[in-house]
Amino acid sequence: MRACLALVALVACASAVSAARVHSESLTIGNSWMPNAGNIQRWYQEAGKKGDDEPAYVAFRYFVEPDNRKDFIDAWLKLEKETTKEEDVIIFDLKKPVSDNVEFIGYGEWKSFKAYLQHYESDYVQKFLDVLAENDIPYNLEPLVRPDVSELVSLLYLL
Repeated sequence: MRACLALVALVACASAVSAARVHSESLTIGNSWMPNAGNIQRWYQEAGKKGDDEPAYVAFRYFVEPDNRKDFIDAWLKLEKETTKEEDVIIFDLKKPVSDNVEFIGYGEWKSFKAYLQHYESDYVQKFLDVLAENDIPYNLEPLVRPDVSELVSLLYLL
């Protein structure tokens, strides 16, 4: 039951991309919205079929107005500090492309899907999501399947 609630929360948060202050074309690839809630649901179903021990790979994209940048970075640093203490996190990173004034791109890997769900359900993730909501910061979350270098490079251009 807890896993189902986590999936509902994951899909709801990932689908809750606010369009405030971000042009709609910035949030689309072709005609499809990102994140694709269907991708997240398929990701969850596949992890369930394979077991909770398959690795989890996730990309994040945030649209942070300059006025909100300090609050966002402070919240991210708190999230990063707690996340890197997790035993099963492999990488958790955030980058700021120099070509865009509002965009931040993050990437995370966990040893298992179960570990990712535990991360997502943690108090510190919820506090970070609260900061995003309070500052009206739109974001995308995109599950990845065994990313290779070309997939990660393409994320920089597609996300």
